[in-house]
Amino acid sequence: MSSSLIPNDNHMYNSVDYWDKRYESVGQRADSDNESYDWLVDYSNIKHIINQLIPKTASLLMLGCGNSLLSEQMFADGYCNIVNIDYSSPVIKQMSNHCDNCRQMQWSVMDCRELTFATETFDVVIEKATIDALLTEETDHWNISDTNRQQISRVLQEVYRVLKTDGQFISISFYGSHFRYPLYKSCFESNTDRLAMKAIHEVSASFHYYCYQLIKCVNKTIDFEPQVYEPPKVITTCLSGNCQSNQLIDDKCLINANPVQDESHYLLNINL
Repeated sequence: MSSSLIPNDNHMYNSVDYWDKRYESVGQRADSDNESYDWLVDYSNIKHIINQLIPKTASLLMLGCGNSLLSEQMFADGYCNIVNIDYSSPVIKQMSNHCDNCRQMQWSVMDCRELTFATETFDVVIEKATIDALLTEETDHWNISDTNRQQISRVLQEVYRVLKTDGQFISISFYGSHFRYPLYKSCFESNTDRLAMKAIHEVSASFHYYCYQLIKCVNKTIDFEPQVYEPPKVITTCLSGNCQSNQLIDDKCLINANPVQDESHYLLNINL
């Protein structure tokens, strides 16, 4: 990705104006290298997980598709019922005519926090780094602000609504389950009518990423797989009367860590 496309302020990743200008700039470039970009991972990194979880006949909704090649490559792999949405109109215009496969899919300008599809439309909803981008204004991922929690809740509530019963929500993120699991769980008050975490698949690429599988439960619960866990307990260890560090304890290990305000513009330092 060209350095000219990287924003000066990390928070701009949560702005539709930034994305409109970025995609308009990409559309004006003569070099094909900037016509598409995949955040976090590309399809080759997750193909084995997608093939394991999703039948080729499934109806799919791609949230915040951007100019990723994920839909195009899934279509070539046999997933031929894909609807793509993004709140940036320039990228929807560009990608709808990107190739023959793209022209056979549906593309719509839409905000994932306010979907216009009918209830129980899709078998599967997929997002890759879309929720990560919505949280770029968050300064403490150990304690998500009420504003951002409400924002993500709107997304998950809409995903729940448009999914068919027992449908799947596949969420691919930079963040580990000690952040994502409690956040997603907090978006629903009911234990029986919710998007329930079923499994977490680790994805190894340039960094370590996570593929979360959630199931739309209606009047039922599901059994979690063993690798799904609550965030570790935090205790304070004081040395000589002064608190020097926090220790995180889970069932497997004891490690030293410091949950701190994250203002280091992590998106600029990893291969999203």
